[in-house]
Amino acid sequence: MLAERQVGRLQVMVAATVGLTAIACATGPRRMYDGDPRSPEEVAVVRENTQNYKTRYRVETIDGKRAAGDDWELLPGEHTIVMTIFTTQSVPGGRYTLQVGCAGIFGVEAGGSYVVDANYEWSQARSQGQFDASIVEASSGGHVGRIDCLGE
Repeated sequence: MLAERQVGRLQVMVAATVGLTAIACATGPRRMYDGDPRSPEEVAVVRENTQNYKTRYRVETIDGKRAAGDDWELLPGEHTIVMTIFTTQSVPGGRYTLQVGCAGIFGVEAGGSYVVDANYEWSQARSQGQFDASIVEASSGGHVGRIDCLGE
């Protein structure tokens, strides 16, 4: 009897968690501007490349505001971005995680869709890694600004 009650409570907790997750996912891009919501034709949407399984990264701020989530709604014009790229490397005796800060300026147009992405490549010949970050127009892949990473 007690076990059945605990299973029932667990089912309710799982259902509530799934429901709250669905609500959170359905909210859409985070608005990164002040004022009333605007129509999709008046704003640009910037998204993280969620298909990038090779390099981990996090957008920290856009225009100085904390960038929670993985997609953001911006007004047209020039914006600043700060992000962190993470990589884990294996070395004799263990592994270590390296993180590098990146910052840049990019421009977006009303109604546009953009993708922010990051990459880390190890060069065996040079015995060093290269960090790279970019923001591109989603359909054309054209760069819309420059992001520099520490050490470049």
